[in-house]
Amino acid sequence: LPPRRDIGRPRLYIDRVFAMAGRGAVVTGTLIDGSFTVGQTVAIVPGDLTARIRELQIHKKVVDCAAPGQRLAVNLAGIEASQLSRGQCLAAPNDTETVERIWAHVSILSDARQPLEHQREVLIMLGAAEPAGLAFPLGNDIPPGGEGLCEFRLKEPMKARLKDRFVLRWPTP
Repeated sequence: LPPRRDIGRPRLYIDRVFAMAGRGAVVTGTLIDGSFTVGQTVAIVPGDLTARIRELQIHKKVVDCAAPGQRLAVNLAGIEASQLSRGQCLAAPNDTETVERIWAHVSILSDARQPLEHQREVLIMLGAAEPAGLAFPLGNDIPPGGEGLCEFRLKEPMKARLKDRFVLRWPTP
């Protein structure tokens, strides 16, 4: 496969956090939009935390640098595992902006049981983040099998960029 796009703005959505004896905090996820190197300082967003990359592993092999599209385990120095959680994002320290509103073109599956209605509660699934939010279709409700523009107001901030693709889900009853 051709290499993944590297725009110099790395993101790794944390899907797992654990502590290793003698090593400290370790997170796992898939790296997108940029590269990470050992010794690099990273920001953890949302939040106001930073850490230093102590070690990188790809499929249990220690590496000095990781490229977009690679699945990583990242050993972090200067932070405790208890300060981290699934859905947070490792990013460059100068790229910590998060969003609480998303505008998107939405396609609703034809077998959906209900339309996307004004002020409908939804989950926005991007990376390992799953913040809840409210949907505000622009115009009419979007029926099953339909498409339309929609604003989503998130109940908590998340790291997202222009043209990110996400999965929209109804919360489990």
